[in-house]
Amino acid sequence: RPYDGQREWTLAAATPSLVSLRGSWFDYTGGAHPNHGSTGLLWDVKAETEIKPSALFRPGADMKVLDKAICDAVAVAKSHREGASPLDSVFGCPKWSDTELALAPSTEAGKIGGLIVLIDPYVVGSYAEGDYEVTIPLSAFRALLAPAHGGIFGGSPKSPGNPDGSPTTRI
Repeated sequence: RPYDGQREWTLAAATPSLVSLRGSWFDYTGGAHPNHGSTGLLWDVKAETEIKPSALFRPGADMKVLDKAICDAVAVAKSHREGASPLDSVFGCPKWSDTELALAPSTEAGKIGGLIVLIDPYVVGSYAEGDYEVTIPLSAFRALLAPAHGGIFGGSPKSPGNPDGSPTTRI
C-alpha cells in the first residue's frame, strides 16, 4: 500500500482528579520516509474536559527553570546516544511549550512524580537521530505548580526512562 497511518494512545499516569495519556502517530504518504510523532493529553476527571499543560503551572511562573531542566536532560540523553549531535545553534534546547508533556507515575501511590517530555524528530536533532523522551523529576519544577494541581504531585518518578532518551513506548 502506498499510504499508511496509525494512532495509538496509552495511559501515562492517573490520579483520582487527573489522567494523563500519551499518544504516538505515524503517517506514510509516499515520501522519502514516514513521519511520526508524539502527543500528550491531560484529562480533568471532575470537570470531564481536557486541560492544557499550562494549567498545571502558576500564571506568570518563570518557566526558565523547567526549560533548563529539559535542556539539561536532553544534553545528558544525547551524550548516551550513539551518533547524536550535541545541542547547538541549529538544534538547540527546546522550550517546554515546544514539546509534548505527559505525567510520570510517582513512587508515592496515587501521585504524579514528574513530567515525561516527548520531543519529536527535528526539534533537538535530525530525523535520523530520532525522537527523545526525558523524565523531569518533581523536584525540578515543584515551585512552578499551580495550587489547584499541586496536591496531585508527590514523590519522584517511578522510572527515569532510558539513559539515551529513546522512547519507552512505540507504535
